[in-house]
Amino acid sequence: MFLLLEFPKPIGRTDQVRVVLRYTVFHQGSDEAVCIFEAARMQDKFEPVLGAPLEQRPGWPVHGAPQMDVAWEIAGAAGLDLAKAESDKLFPGITGILNQDMADVEAVGIRQTPTFFLNGKRLENFSAESLIADVCFAVENA
Repeated sequence: MFLLLEFPKPIGRTDQVRVVLRYTVFHQGSDEAVCIFEAARMQDKFEPVLGAPLEQRPGWPVHGAPQMDVAWEIAGAAGLDLAKAESDKLFPGITGILNQDMADVEAVGIRQTPTFFLNGKRLENFSAESLIADVCFAVENA
């Protein structure tokens, strides 16, 4: 995934930040992970389901042989209705999201994850601390 952080101009309020999370399907199974996350979004469970599999790494996303059944179980434990998700994952809009995100990944030259952008500028050589400092600076100067 890559993340865009934007402070719309004019912002009007300093607590207004637009966070855009985009998918990158660089690895085997990542397209199915997108189906999990999008089914969760359709069920209004995106945040808890997004966090759960990420917190349980490296247990399921083994490169070359991801254990997607485990990822689905983790998502279910986080509140995803797995029976409904089976039909939700077939929604054509998910394919559209995947296609658009991959076109955007190609257009902006994403080669690795995570990649962060702040107000349209790619952040290079960052740490958690520098990301927080950059975001705070952008908020203060918006």
